[in-house]
Amino acid sequence: MTMSLEDIAWHRSVGQMIDALDQTNFWTQLVRLLEHYVPFDSWVVLLFSSEHKPLVFAECPGQDGSPDQLFQDYLNGLY
Repeated sequence: MTMSLEDIAWHRSVGQMIDALDQTNFWTQLVRLLEHYVPFDSWVVLLFSSEHKPLVFAECPGQDGSPDQLFQDYLNGLY
C-alpha cells in the first residue's frame, strides 16, 4: 500500500489533534484542519441536553471579533 503526501499530511494532522485534546486551543486547531477539507462560513461547538440549554464549548467570532448576536439570542431562549 502506497501513501500519498496528502495521506501522510492527514495522518499527521489527526495525530496533532489527538495530542491537542486537552489543550485550550483544541477547537481552533480542529477548525483550521477542517477548513482544508470542507468549506464553511461559521462554526460552533455545542453540547445539547434535554435538561439544560446548550453548552457552548467554542464558537467563531463575528466579523468584528465580538460574539454573533443572532447566536446569542438563540442561546438565551430561542432554542
